Amino acid sequence: MTPASNLRWNPVAWLRLAWQYLRRPRLDPLDMVPENKAVFGFNLIWLYDKTQLLHTSLAALQALDLPPPYVGHTYPFAGLPAALEKLRSGTTVGKVVILVDS
Repeated sequence: MTPASNLRWNPVAWLRLAWQYLRRPRLDPLDMVPENKAVFGFNLIWLYDKTQLLHTSLAALQALDLPPPYVGHTYPFAGLPAALEKLRSGTTVGKVVILVDS
């Protein structure tokens, strides 16, 4: 049986799915605005069978030759708490980069 047919004929799977749906996080975008928070998502599943379009778009993006992002602050991995505090302060400009030793 495929996963889709499992859901079609298995009431336990439907109950599990309903339970997961009811327990999902609920986000109200209007409550997020004062806290300067956002949720972003990109649904690229429609590109699944359009690989040529994806390759063309990626080539066009790379052809833009954009400058690298501005790095405002760099912290060692051990300084992660300080980096998080810096982010929470709201005073950062550019990227906050964490360096991980190899």
